[in-house]
Amino acid sequence: MLRIYPALIIESLLSAFILDPLVTRQPLLAYFTAPEFFRYMLNILGDVHFSLPGVFVHNPLPDVVNFQLFTIPFEFL
Repeated sequence: MLRIYPALIIESLLSAFILDPLVTRQPLLAYFTAPEFFRYMLNILGDVHFSLPGVFVHNPLPDVVNFQLFTIPFEFL
């Protein structure tokens, strides 16, 4: 827990508040008030969500951010 949790917090906050606002296709007000944004914050608790609003909309997996987080529930177990 001490190995995973600090990095998970930093990664989630950096993605949601710094990196992804730079590449979102939505206005910043819409980005920060979208339900997907708030659900993404649950990553900090280990409840993994992959999407942020308006980010990577043209990728093969649209709106997916940090897919490698799928391992977090298994690592917590």
